[in-house]
Amino acid sequence: HSHFHSVGRTDQWSIEDVLNFVRNVKGISKQSIDQLSQIFTDEEISDARQLQMLNDDAMLEKLGITKMGVRVAVRKAIQTCKIILSKIKFD
Repeated sequence: HSHFHSVGRTDQWSIEDVLNFVRNVKGISKQSIDQLSQIFTDEEISDARQLQMLNDDAMLEKLGITKMGVRVAVRKAIQTCKIILSKIKFD
């Protein structure tokens, strides 16, 4: 089951939805989650489409996410998110 409040039209995700997504990334420390939240806020990543663009190691590293394990966890979470989103019909 999902923790996102507005899975649906991905272009209507708020920064809160994205931060909610970040807080639910599995397998990384609280410190890493706080760091991710800060990076996502600073970079104004505020919709799921932008999130999909981060499904790329080099891009995550460019944002300052230096820990390999954190990048893997974020990409895994984005993949999971993509599966959820792909089950939704867009009009």
